[in-house]
Parts: sequence; C-alpha cells; structure tokens
Amino acid sequence: MAESAALTAVINQAVEISANLIVGTSSQLYRLKEDIEWIERQMRHFKSCLKDAESKQVGSHEVANLIIDMKDLALDIEDILDTYLPEIESHKGKGPFRFVKHAACILCYGSTTNTFSQKIEKIKSRAQEIEATRERRRINLDTDGGNADSEVWNRRKEFLIATESMVVGREDKFQELKEKLRSSNSECKMICVVGEAGVEILSLSYKDLPPDLRPFFLYFGLFPEDQKISSPELVMAWVSEKLIQVDGNRNPYDIGAVKLEMLSDRNLIQVSERDFDGRVQSCFIHDLLRGLCIKMANENNFFGTRHNIQSNSFSMLRRLTIDDTSQFSFSNSATPKLRTLFCFCNSGEGWSLIPNEIGDLSGLTFLKLSGRFRRMPSSIRNLKKLVTLDIQKACFICDLPRTIFRMKHLKHLLLGNGKMFESDKCTNLNVRNEVYLPNIETLYGMCGTILKASSLQKLSNLRELSLYDINNKHINVISGKIPISKKLQELELWFTQKFKRLNLSHYDHLVELILRAESNFPFKLDTIEFPPNLIYLVLMGMKFTEDPMKILKELPRLEILVLEYCEYDVSFTLDFSGANSFSELQVLAISGCDEIVDLIVDQIGMPKLYKFVCNQKGINVPERLRKMMVEP
Repeated sequence: MAESAALTAVINQAVEISANLIVGTSSQLYRLKEDIEWIERQMRHFKSCLKDAESKQVGSHEVANLIIDMKDLALDIEDILDTYLPEIESHKGKGPFRFVKHAACILCYGSTTNTFSQKIEKIKSRAQEIEATRERRRINLDTDGGNADSEVWNRRKEFLIATESMVVGREDKFQELKEKLRSSNSECKMICVVGEAGVEILSLSYKDLPPDLRPFFLYFGLFPEDQKISSPELVMAWVSEKLIQVDGNRNPYDIGAVKLEMLSDRNLIQVSERDFDGRVQSCFIHDLLRGLCIKMANENNFFGTRHNIQSNSFSMLRRLTIDDTSQFSFSNSATPKLRTLFCFCNSGEGWSLIPNEIGDLSGLTFLKLSGRFRRMPSSIRNLKKLVTLDIQKACFICDLPRTIFRMKHLKHLLLGNGKMFESDKCTNLNVRNEVYLPNIETLYGMCGTILKASSLQKLSNLRELSLYDINNKHINVISGKIPISKKLQELELWFTQKFKRLNLSHYDHLVELILRAESNFPFKLDTIEFPPNLIYLVLMGMKFTEDPMKILKELPRLEILVLEYCEYDVSFTLDFSGANSFSELQVLAISGCDEIVDLIVDQIGMPKLYKFVCNQKGINVPERLRKMMVEP
C-alpha cells in the first residue's frame, strides 16, 4: 500500500532528523525542530486512521480521495525534507554545538530555514483540510496505536485454528465467496480456492493484510521471477527506503526478520534457507503472488516496471525495476520523483550498458545492480543523494571508478568480494585516492588494499563492516584504544597473514563476529580479546594448535557458535563440559572440520543448548547432542 509506505517513510525520516538535530540558541533552529516534530505527529495521526478509511472508501469517492490526499501530502513532505535538510546541514559546522560555519553562510542558512518553514506552513494548511474531511466522514483512529505487528500475530492465531475450508470452482458460488472474504465479521479467515478464480481471490485477500505490512509484501514484486531473494539484501532496501527505522534500540535486521516471518506465516512468501538462529536467510515468492504484487503496485503507483514506462503516472514513480537498461531512458525529466532503481540485467552471454545519463537521476537514493555490465560510468559520482549502492551481484568488464569512495552521502555500500577498482595511475589527479565516506554505516565486501588502515579511523558511523585481504596495520587500528566506531554491531574479517593480537574488548555494541582465515597458518584464540557482548560467532578456515573451547566457553553472552572448515594440527577432542561452560549457548554448528574425533559433553555445560547442526562424518556424537542434532 503506497499510503502506508509513504507515511512510514516520512515518520522514520522525521524521527531520524529530530534525533540528530542539535538545537542552539537561534529561534530558527527552534522553529526547525518544532516543524520536524509536527511532521512526525501528523504522519502518525494520519497513519492511525488508514485502516478505517480503507474500510469506508467503497462507494465513497470522498474517502477514496482522502486516502490519496494523505499519500500525496506525505510524498510532498518527503520531497521537502530531501531538498532542504541537506542544504541546512551543509551550512552547519562539525563542532559539538554545530554552529553556522562562518558569517558568509548566515544569510544562506537563514534563507533556507525560512523557505523550509514556509513550505511546511502550506503543508499544515493541507493537513487541516484532510483532518476536516476525516472528521466529517467519521473516520476513526486505530485504538491500538497502529501496532500492526501484534495485530498480525493475533490474527495468525485465528488462522491456525480454522477448522473449515471451501473449494470454489463454480460461478454461482463466486459472489458468495467474495462476500465472505470482504466481511469483517466472518469467523472463517482461511479459504482454499482452486481454479481461475484464485487470481481475484488473491487480490481480495491482499486487502486483508494490515496496511503496515502491505509495502513489505509489494516489495517482492521488484525482484525477477523465480529469483531466490537474500533476506539481508531485502532488509537493507527496506532500511534505505525508511520502511524500517534505524536506531540504537533495535537492530533493523531484527525488525526485518519479524516482517518476513509474518509474510511466511501467511504463506505469501516461501522460505528457501534459514540461518542457524532460525531467521529467514533467503526466500522467494510464487509467480502468481508476484503477479499480484505487480498488479497492486501498479494500481497504487507503489513501483513501476519497464512494461508500464509509458503510463501517465510514470513521471510520479518513486520506485522502478527494469531488466534491460536499453529499454529505459535514464532521464531526470522523465522520472523526477525516482528514488529507488533496481536493474536486473542477466542477458545471457551479453553485457549490458549503463549509460552516463544515470548520473542525471538527481533524486536517486537507492541503486541496486545485478547481472553483467560493461562498466560503471564515472557519472555515478553525480548522484548526490544516493544513500545505498548495492552491486554485490553485479559483474563488470572494466574496473570500477574510485569516485565511489568519495560519495559522502553514502550510508550503505555493498560491494561483494573480488570487485576491481581503477588503479592509482588511472584516477584523475584532482580526486584523492583515500576512501572518504563520512556517513557510511554498512560497508560490505571491502578490500584491504583499497581501504587503507588510516581511513578506517575516519568511519565513525560504521555499524557493519566486512573487510577482506587485511594486514597487520588494519589489525592495529581496529585494536587501538579508541574503537573505529562505537556503533559497530557486526564485523567480518578475512585474514591472509598471521597477526600478533586482535583486541575487540572495547567494542561494547559488537554482537556478531565472523573471522575467516585464507592461509594455512597456526592460530591461537588467546591472541584475540573478544567483545564483551558477543552473541554470534563464526570461525572459518582456521588452523588450531589447541582446543579453542578453552577460550570460547568463557564468553558470557555467546548464543550461537559456528565452526566451518577449521583444521587442527592433530586429531583431538573439543571439550564443551564443565560448570559455567557456554552458559548462554543455544545453537552449536560444526561442518567441514575433519580432524575432530570426539566431543566432550556433560549435563552441566551448555545448559541452554537446543540445536546441534552437524553434517560432519567420523565424529563421536554424545547422546545429548544426538537428540537435538539436525543437518544444515
């Protein structure tokens, strides 16, 4: 539902801005903060009446137009925030009080904030008109505060205990079936439909989804047919679209996992793989349901495809997915509102061309490329508002431009391993080679030969970092007295050489750690000081000289431990026994570790363990583990 998506995005954007807004003594700053807080309150207010408005829009053009007006208002607010807030920020300094930089900027700063406030005043007038219509049509507010999560789960319980099903294949029963689906008083919440009637029934059951959940379902229509969809990539897109709010209280992947489970429980998506902790790792959507996503997205102008490029509403599109770059004109005048672009170009043995005009899409905030491309044009640097660049599944003939590493607004850069960049000699002299990404929060698949150790110290907003081909200089910086980022939550390091010591004890928010060794050198875990709140630990390709459990069993909060393709000098046992051993461990996974002979387990150690994942041959598995053993 485009309305819910627009309102949610603006709410989350307002919350993020308000959290980062430091109010000084200026009356203009106070007014700015008041305007932002009003936006958040008003959008929450509108969002809370969506459900009732939708139920009353049938037969009422005024209510139907009311819903459209709320969506349009939210989208206009988003445009205003995207246009004026970066300008306001650009005039502020970097000190603790964020004063205006210098006298020459005062006039520009004042002019921008005044213009912003004038725009918001016009928005307030429109909001008053919408509110008057809501009251006149007696549209009620959601009494549970719009808590869609609890609503879905409660309703799901009703689905699970449904005792009847209906099989429909005759025209004379079709109208009766539609009335049952539309009825809000019906006790039957699950209906099985066989035959061509299923398509329309799917549309009707889509309307049974809570408004908050609909954008997450529609998003699956952006992906190609029959494609396995990576959950982390999907959640990253939701975060970039501000459908999920990033704050210090909840990990966005936790929120995304809940949304995926809600859709899975309703059989709207199919789970392909689950992670060791049970979360959806990858999923896909049935072709019929994907068709429904595209149909409903087209009706709500939620996203477009290359098949409806010529439609009248194309100029208003916020999201677009294409599978052939030659069929789309990368023109800002044709798509001035475009924020999100998916390009899936798997054209057999050919290589697709990304035109230079992609740099003209001035409003683009999210770009995902997947497939085979000739090159990435250097005009990518012109995308001043780009927040997320995802090229994990893209291959290029030519090296990538280093100007990517000077895009200061980027928050999420997902490269994937093995990406090649221009050499220093090919780089323009006026572009420094140092990585400068001051706002980066997610940096995935980054090569240590490009990201120098000195640049690591300047990435203070990092929450997730995946770094390969690292050296001792990187280790020393990461292990320094001051964390490279106090916000770091997930860290993946690929070692190619032996190091003396890795100290992560001062990373209080680091909960997920993946350590991979690519070279066959002896490894001792006593050279690592683990973060105090570590929950998820993966060790891969390491060659141990002694039982690593002596160190790991003392980690106080470790819940998931994964050992993959680790080697040992000689065959020996892994000892999980003893009091206070792995006091919080819930999942243990072992695979590809051929030298392990025995696992020592008693009834005291690992008191909370409930799952043992193993496909290892030749291990003597104790009875306690055998009872909870599953294959990967």
